[in-house]
Amino acid sequence: MRHNASIAAWDGDAPMWVLDTNVVLDWLVFDDPAMQQASAWLRSGRALWLATDAMREEALEVAARPVFARHGRAADMCARIAAAYGDHARMLPPAVATNLRCADQDDQLFVDLALGQRATLLLTRDRALLALAAAARIRGLSIARPQDVPWALQGQARMVSGRHAFAEACPAALGPDDHGDTQRDQRQR
Repeated sequence: MRHNASIAAWDGDAPMWVLDTNVVLDWLVFDDPAMQQASAWLRSGRALWLATDAMREEALEVAARPVFARHGRAADMCARIAAAYGDHARMLPPAVATNLRCADQDDQLFVDLALGQRATLLLTRDRALLALAAAARIRGLSIARPQDVPWALQGQARMVSGRHAFAEACPAALGPDDHGDTQRDQRQR
């Protein structure tokens, strides 16, 4: 495993995060403002990004699709993504399957890695993953969209039994309803 400054700076107390493919692209290709604070945490080592080779390969494959050509040359985008995985992600072997099952089998690898490594946060915009938020919260994992957790990125999460309690700090921002929308989405309607 390659050790870099942000991973080397991680002292074991920082939260461990898993980012799904769309969030990685939002961060590294689209410069989504919702990812600015998360990016600062990940780049500085205040949070540790956990990933697998399969996650990296999926991100590279998606970034190379012709639909993204207007955002830059595919080779440049793939190089930026590969560099970020090399510089900021702790690359791990594939995770063992867990009993929390995602309706979209293609997203199961994110759930398995997050639960298997006892990550505190899975950042996603995917409805199938967000639908697991309540069940994941019981297991110590918060599943949320980047824009729903600014309080966590501002250092407002509490430590409970050695783990960040994102869900306890702001439960109204996290739990999906029966339709897969977050409660915050419902309030904005």
